[in-house]
Amino acid sequence: DDDDDVDSIISKIPPNANSQKRILYIQQKYKNLAFVKMPKTEKVPDVFDSIKRQSLVDVYNGLIYAKSKDSVPFVNGFTPLHASVCIGNPVILEFVLLQLPDYLNKLDDRGWSPLSYAAYYQQMPVVAFLLESGADPDSSPSNSHPWLIAKARGNSEIELLIKSFSKDAQKHQEEGNDQNDQKLQTNEFQLPESPP
Repeated sequence: DDDDDVDSIISKIPPNANSQKRILYIQQKYKNLAFVKMPKTEKVPDVFDSIKRQSLVDVYNGLIYAKSKDSVPFVNGFTPLHASVCIGNPVILEFVLLQLPDYLNKLDDRGWSPLSYAAYYQQMPVVAFLLESGADPDSSPSNSHPWLIAKARGNSEIELLIKSFSKDAQKHQEEGNDQNDQKLQTNEFQLPESPP
């Protein structure tokens, strides 16, 4: 009975099934996403393209399918959460964060966190949402610290909000304020290319 495949487990869950079978079913369905199958006639939506087009249904299908296969896409460390922050659609952002909570403080290959992008694009609601969701501004290195980015972009409202969540804002200011201000003002900070 332990070797039952997913389809046979589904067909064997009668209303009076024992708790072990019910627990196995729930784990497979909701934790392991074992029952996620794209119809054979449909192509799996590209997650980055779906985010760019702001198609929640396609983001949902693409992410759920990718997670079921342990293949969440990245472009130079740039994740679907980074892309959602750049687009700024609150529904898509919240959905992606619910699906990828471990990516909240993930740095891309250039050391930018999702919060760094939100500060760069000066999206106050996105910054507030990320911080309230547990984003740690101090997880970014000094050259991409969201507080410094907001400061250099001249957005005092975002700067103050991030600073209120940062234990190391003063340290980051002392480490690289002049250098980072100059880079940001001359657009020398290199953002990753837009996702495909």
